[in-house]
Formats: sequence, structure tokens, C-alpha cells
Amino acid sequence: MKRKELLSYFKNKYLGNEFVLNVIDTKTTDELISAYKETIKREEKESEMLENGTVTYTIDFNYNLRKDVEKYMLDHNMFTMFDGKISYRCGNDGRLLGVPIQFIEELQKKFELKMLRKMHILGRQGIRSLQEGDKVSILMNDIFGNSIDQGTICKIDSDMVTVKKYRSRSKGYVLNVGDECSIKKIKNFQKVS
Repeated sequence: MKRKELLSYFKNKYLGNEFVLNVIDTKTTDELISAYKETIKREEKESEMLENGTVTYTIDFNYNLRKDVEKYMLDHNMFTMFDGKISYRCGNDGRLLGVPIQFIEELQKKFELKMLRKMHILGRQGIRSLQEGDKVSILMNDIFGNSIDQGTICKIDSDMVTVKKYRSRSKGYVLNVGDECSIKKIKNFQKVS
């Protein structure tokens, strides 16, 4: 790619991020090519996890190692998934939220970690396996822990599913790809206490 094309790519990708836009103008063509290749690798990992869904964990580590963990994750194209978004920023308190399980084994080889809270991330495949009218069980992950609910699929789009809550006329969920939940079909509604 030519320098002009690379600059155009990064300016479109990071539109609104003044820091990045100012930095890319100072980079050489070789540095831009390298950054472009890294960006493509990251996007492939991101799209794979959003396609298939994944399991993430909150991990705890020694606060003094924070900068080392951040640098290692950035150098190896690792990211966190939290609140339906992918982030390359790491925690600032010796704790990272939403580290995909695919990265944890590699991080454990390098650093002493504790895996705390497990969360499921909804992927497009999970949505594609559903049909309108299906009865489903939903495992929701939120700040209060895990909760299980049931409902009926009302509407499905490629990146979103709407579920009407069991025994409710007006309540339900709108679940998007990347949300912290998992959905599975059930034959019958179960009594939930």
C-alpha cells in the first residue's frame, strides 16, 4: 500500500481520535505498514470472537506488574471485552475485566494471575442457531453476578435478538452480539425461584 492509502485508512478508522490522528502523520511509511498489518490481525481476532462468542474472565494480578501486563497484551494483540465493546486499554488497579479465555493461558505463562469472575460473550453463531418462537434460557452476567432467566424469541436480526420474558406481557431483553450473556434453547419453561 502507498503512504497516501495508509494515511486515509487510519484517518477513517480513527476519526475523532485526535491523539491517533496527530501521531500517524509523524510515522514513516514502514511504520504505517507495520501498524496496518497489526490492525488487520487485531480485527481478525475481534471478528472471530464476535462471530463465535467466547468466555471471558476477570483476572487479578499484582498491581506493580500493571504496565508489564498492559505492554505484553498490546504487543501480542490481546484485548478485553466488556459491556459489549472491545478495548485495548487495560485496567489500572491490578484487575482486568473481560479477558477472553483464548488469551488467559498465554498470560498465565508470563504472569501470576488469579481468574475471578467468569462471563459468557454472545456471538453471532449463538443468535443464528435461534428462531422466532423458540423457548430459551438466558444466563446474564452483570455486576451483581450471574442470573438465569427464560423467555421466548420475538425477533432476530444478524447482530441482535429480542426475547420476551417468561410470564410477562411487556418485559424482555434485547441482546446484542458482544453482550455478556449466553442463550440456549429449552423444550419447556422451568420453574424459576
